[in-house]
Amino acid sequence: NRRTLTAGPAGGEGEDAGLLEKACLEHLGRALKASGAVVVLTSTWRSSAELRPIIQAALDELAPGCLVGQTGQHPSWRNDLRPREIADFLLDPAVSAALARSPGSAWCAVDDMDLVKQATGLAQRRDDVVRALLPALQAGFVKTDKDVGLDAAGVDSILRALGA
Repeated sequence: NRRTLTAGPAGGEGEDAGLLEKACLEHLGRALKASGAVVVLTSTWRSSAELRPIIQAALDELAPGCLVGQTGQHPSWRNDLRPREIADFLLDPAVSAALARSPGSAWCAVDDMDLVKQATGLAQRRDDVVRALLPALQAGFVKTDKDVGLDAAGVDSILRALGA
């Protein structure tokens, strides 16, 4: 089993968030099909009653049933805490048990925010949970360009990170 954590999988989380970029979705579909990955939302889409159904429907068209969950939202809603939200998700007993039952499982995080930089900052502020996540995040982070979204190079990076 493979796990993909993705933030803003189809480009843009701002004012144009209702417009999913067709090319980005096609690239995501390619990554999902080639890797057999599932998706866990980490973006602001996960917490929006208007946006979550849009991305859920788009993901179901790409790979039915691929959306398997979402990370929790930190009460502060600070985007720089996304690495902590990912770490907390991975430490959830049900998630860690599922990963342990599936030898060869892998995950990656896809985001236009620099999650490694954010995690490094949190680790320097003595967040031991994020500090423990940092090596895996460095190996499994795929940074996209906020003006482009997921492109072919990003798909290649996802497949490498997942070992697919």
